Amino acid sequence: MYIMGGIAMVGLLIWIFHSIGLRFTVLINLHGQRIIILNRNIATISQFRGGCIRAYVDIQLPQEVNEKETSPAIQSVCKGMYNQHRSIILAPPEIFGIKDVEYGQWRYLRIKFKLWPGQIKIIEETFKERVVQLLKKSDADYASWMITVTYKVE
Repeated sequence: MYIMGGIAMVGLLIWIFHSIGLRFTVLINLHGQRIIILNRNIATISQFRGGCIRAYVDIQLPQEVNEKETSPAIQSVCKGMYNQHRSIILAPPEIFGIKDVEYGQWRYLRIKFKLWPGQIKIIEETFKERVVQLLKKSDADYASWMITVTYKVE
């Protein structure tokens, strides 16, 4: 069930439910624009009960990369992104530390971001590219496929 003031994604846009009637639903976007939609025209709605999505970023660290230098540098990028984009990144990033893969030959640093729905490009493009450029200083062969991003709706 949808509640008034709840946040949802209709199509590719984020909306707030203003009212739901028998025939029409009234939505308001982030710019205050009001739209009236016939209920029969609504096919797919993604609801964000917690008002956000979580982005989990796993940054694979090659063995030759010094974690004592790299980890603080990546944390600095996280803090900078948060300070610059507080309207999109809703809380300070949570850093889980470096973990070894049990049966693999690599290790990774996991970071969790709390994002405004529909704003994943800030992670997929900006953050990811900044980290790749940072790690290329230590390992010229570092590639963007070594950073995995997964999402969870909250």
